[in-house]
Amino acid sequence: MAMQSVLESTTLRMTDNYGVVEGKTVTKTHSYSKIRTSAADSEIWALARAIDGLTQPTTDAVYAVRVSALTEN
Repeated sequence: MAMQSVLESTTLRMTDNYGVVEGKTVTKTHSYSKIRTSAADSEIWALARAIDGLTQPTTDAVYAVRVSALTEN
């Protein structure tokens, strides 16, 4: 059986580190959806850097989450 993968959506996920509060590291994750599915990793990285420059605190991690549908041909 032949299988096909179709990219359906791309989401930018950024994790911010708010420091240590009462002995625990506080992080928050922000998601930005509706990213073009054809966007290259370098474009997603540039977007994350631009958002990071506008926000506090500094971003710890950047993820490009891609969702694909798998179907049989």
